[in-house]
Amino acid sequence: MQRGIKIFRNIPGAIKSCAATLCFLSVVPALIIIGCSRPPAQKPVPAAGRSALPLDQAKLAVLAQSDRDWQVRRAAVQKLADQAVLEKVAAEDSSTGVRRAAVKKLTNELAVARSAVEDRSSDVRIAAVEKLVDEAVLAVVAVQDADRAVRAAAVKKCTDQAVLEKAAVEDADWQVRSLAAERLYDEELLEKISVQDRNADVRRAAAKRLADMKK
Repeated sequence: MQRGIKIFRNIPGAIKSCAATLCFLSVVPALIIIGCSRPPAQKPVPAAGRSALPLDQAKLAVLAQSDRDWQVRRAAVQKLADQAVLEKVAAEDSSTGVRRAAVKKLTNELAVARSAVEDRSSDVRIAAVEKLVDEAVLAVVAVQDADRAVRAAAVKKCTDQAVLEKAAVEDADWQVRSLAAERLYDEELLEKISVQDRNADVRRAAAKRLADMKK
């Protein structure tokens, strides 16, 4: 009998616990609905998506130098005419793509030469070499640049036979030697290269150049 009394005494507590649980469960769907109905957080529009840049040169100059997105800076550079700003961007911007775009628009040969010799990116140096007309700078790049592709770009534009002879004989890369051989006029040297170079492609390039000269 005592045991039955204890059970009945616990019933009110159990009812309270059950009621609390039911109350919580009735609230959960509302919380879920409220949570789902919240508008998603708005993401900032990427700066690269700002296709409509101003035409005003002063505003373009500001964007080219200070926008946080390198693609916006590059787009501004491509519309910019201010050579002073372009030279500054070509020398100082942290992005290879932006510096390269600026170099392509430079008109000052000294600024172009500086990028061809000093820029840390081979892509930028190549872009500068492709604009160079100064034979002295082309000669330095053709012989001294650490990157094969940059030396090759310089050799393609170089007309100084002494420089081309040095590149054709001494360059460590066979492609640079081959490009230099194709621009040589010294028949005796071409004959020597066509026989002695350690690379078959270079030997063929020299032999072809020699044959073309004798036509």
